[in-house]
Amino acid sequence: MSRGPSGPGRRQVRFGTAELMRDLDRPNGWLLSVDGVAQSYVDLDDPTYLDFEYVRRMGDIVDGLPPGP
Repeated sequence: MSRGPSGPGRRQVRFGTAELMRDLDRPNGWLLSVDGVAQSYVDLDDPTYLDFEYVRRMGDIVDGLPPGP
């Protein structure tokens, strides 16, 4: 099911098989998995949407920090 280098599909990578899949629940959401294990998620229409719980927790911590560098 491999397509062009910039589209969804499967590719052999150094540590297994990576697969880029469109999220059927979010029109422009994408999930990257390697050997069937979810690795990364992005919604190109809403980059503030955090799909993984551990990423949401990190976002909550960052949101709670005082302003500044």
